[in-house]
Amino acid sequence: MEQKKNQKDVLIVRDEKTGEISVIAGLKKDGTPKTTAASGANQKDFLLFDKNSNPLDSFLDNFFRQCKEPKRFGFYRVAAENIEHVIDVLKDLLKNPEKNRDLLEPHHVDTSKCEQQAQAVPEDIKPTPDGSNDNDLNPFWQAVEEH
Repeated sequence: MEQKKNQKDVLIVRDEKTGEISVIAGLKKDGTPKTTAASGANQKDFLLFDKNSNPLDSFLDNFFRQCKEPKRFGFYRVAAENIEHVIDVLKDLLKNPEKNRDLLEPHHVDTSKCEQQAQAVPEDIKPTPDGSNDNDLNPFWQAVEEH
């Protein structure tokens, strides 16, 4: 299938503790993903990625540096078009991710590089145990939006 040159993608996240699956809408101050339901009504809130650029790497770098429990989340990249239909299929597949590994693999976002880089980040810029830190996330999100 030929992909559109101006296709936008969204990032799907699965909370590995609760099994909740949703679309990334941003990043909260505590470093956890800000999410929204995968419906057409929420599409204006989705964090969209241009197929020809890579703000995804920037998002993941920041996420793994700032999140208290980064391994709690699994990320999947899918086309934004028809997300309200795609999410149901993805939810079914993620009910048993090991069994459906072959179908999920093309959409799974490999975060191992980001995890390794986050381990090398100095402690003074990681979030504190209460979830607060002095780092302002706004410049990051401004850069993503400008992309």
